[in-house]
Amino acid sequence: AVQSAFQASEATPEPLTLRAAEATAMPDAEATATPEPAEPEVTEPPFEFLPVYSRASTNENVIAITLDDCSYLTNVKYAVQAAQEVGAKLTLFPMGQNVMGDGMAEVIKYGYIANKTILSLVAQPNYRDNIEQIIYECVKIKRDVVAIDEHDTGLRMILNFGHTIGHAAEKLGNYTALTHGQAVAIGMAAAMRLSALLGNADLTASLLPLLDHVGLPSTLAYDREAIFDALLADKKKFGGTVNFILVREAGRAEITPIETDRLHAYILKL
Repeated sequence: AVQSAFQASEATPEPLTLRAAEATAMPDAEATATPEPAEPEVTEPPFEFLPVYSRASTNENVIAITLDDCSYLTNVKYAVQAAQEVGAKLTLFPMGQNVMGDGMAEVIKYGYIANKTILSLVAQPNYRDNIEQIIYECVKIKRDVVAIDEHDTGLRMILNFGHTIGHAAEKLGNYTALTHGQAVAIGMAAAMRLSALLGNADLTASLLPLLDHVGLPSTLAYDREAIFDALLADKKKFGGTVNFILVREAGRAEITPIETDRLHAYILKL
C-alpha cells in the first residue's frame, strides 16, 4: 500500500531559501538621538553540498546531513536541510573497496525497496561503468520519498530497509568493526530471513550473491540476544512494537510493525 502511494504521488519539495541572520546593533549610551542608517539585508548564496563518494552520491545528497562523517553518531538526530537541487560528482574520487561497498549497500537497498532495475544494473560484471545511471535512479527514489514524507513518519521509513539490525550490529562492533555499508548489507540479509520466517517468499537467494558481487558481507556474527537488546534502542521502536521494513518482492517494500515479544523469538532464529 505504501509503495503504491509512493508511485502515485507527484509531490515536490518546497523551494529552499537561505538568508543570513539580521544583525541587531546594541544601543550605545553615548549615541545621539539620530539613528544610524539601517544596514542593507545580506543574502547568502545557497550552501552547496557536492558528494564525491558513492554512498554520499546515492543517499546523503538529497538532504545535507551535518554530521554524516561521524560514524560513531549513526542513528542520532542530525541537523538536516532539504535540498533544492541535487548534484553529484560522477568522476568519483579513487576509493578502496570498503568505501565503494558502503555506497553499493545503499544502492542495493534502493533496488529492493523501489526499483528492481537497479538490481539488474548492479548484477552486471562491469556495474561500475553504469555508475551514472545507478546514482541517478537512487537519487530519484530518495527525492520522491523525502518529498512525500519529509519528517520520517510514514513512507520514508522504507529507506530504513536493512538498517534496524544493521544499526544494532554497528553498535555491537563499537562502530569500528563494520563500516555502515557492511552493517546495512548484513541487516538486509537478516531482514530477508526474518521476512521468510513471517511466511513471505525467501529472497536471500537473490540478495546474497549480489552482496558478494560488490564485496559486501551477509553473515550476522553477533549474539542474537545482544542484537535484540541493541535494536530495542533504535528510533524505529514505538512502544511495544518495532517497525521493520520487509521486502516481499524485489522493488516493493512494506512497513511491518512487529511486537517486541514476537520479534525476540524471530531474532533468536536468525
